[in-house]
Amino acid sequence: MKLGDCEVWIACDGEPLPEYSVAPEGDDGKKIACFIPSEAGKEFAIHFRNNSRTDMRFIKTLDGSLAGPPHRVGSGISTRSWGIRVTPTSRRPYQFSLLTTTDDDSLLGQNGNQELGSMEILAERIESVPFMRLTASESAGAFNPVGPVHERSKKAGVHCVSLGEGSQVKPAPHRMTYRLTDPNEGPVATFIFRYRPLALLQAQEIVPLPDSQRDAEPEAGPSRQSSANESNGRQRSTEDCRPAKRARLDAEQVDVKPDIGDGSESDGNELSELKGQLQQILSRIDRMEKKKSRKSAGGSGRVKKEEPGTSSGLGSGGGVIDLTLSD
Repeated sequence: MKLGDCEVWIACDGEPLPEYSVAPEGDDGKKIACFIPSEAGKEFAIHFRNNSRTDMRFIKTLDGSLAGPPHRVGSGISTRSWGIRVTPTSRRPYQFSLLTTTDDDSLLGQNGNQELGSMEILAERIESVPFMRLTASESAGAFNPVGPVHERSKKAGVHCVSLGEGSQVKPAPHRMTYRLTDPNEGPVATFIFRYRPLALLQAQEIVPLPDSQRDAEPEAGPSRQSSANESNGRQRSTEDCRPAKRARLDAEQVDVKPDIGDGSESDGNELSELKGQLQQILSRIDRMEKKKSRKSAGGSGRVKKEEPGTSSGLGSGGGVIDLTLSD
């Protein structure tokens, strides 16, 4: 995303992640936000570009926790932050992770992390001053990843940011210290990246479905539409007489758990996540029903059922094919 003279983006495997629903927030024109897809286990880097005539510092907040010291970026410079220096000679990379759950009831009812699933980057104007040699403690950063949450108050489908395996790096002998150009100015730009699993973004209609899934939808032609409607009507009449067994496997695969917390401000976000998961289940069921309807319609648009030992069609009994999924 770009705002004013600053640009920030998130990259995985050296490629920028696509940004969706990019829009300004607030009334001062200094904040912009978007959604990006996340994948558990994937490492990522935060890239900065400073197109202004002054130096900038970028403050990184991941899931509500400061991620190391501010990142200084000189005028006209592009750079990146790919992890946290945990010791003077080792660094651990940022990565997307599954949210850890626990059955520890002491965590039940605690207020959820309001910033979970988001990265906030602030840009401020600075003036650099001469180099300053670092001590061992000053050369290392700090980051507190999100801890376990109770399994019954888990946010459905949410990822978090953690740190990957560490690697050896050269020690930082010195750093450029600085001061704010105008302490009263505040951030000149704020970037908010809300990361979610791709399937959840698709279910919430933030990310469009791929062409292969859209092409699988039935055409709206008269013959195909009428045969599908007829088949669906027969299926509904059969389901009225016995319990349905539709797509139980898909429902089990999607982790949708009710939030029984204390009614904190995160309820709205929790409800949005759960609605997205529910929409994902319903969309899968609908596609599977339509696919079976098309197969049953065949070339003639009529549904037939072969009785054992005969070659006739529906016969006088008017049998109906069971299109529901088996267990």
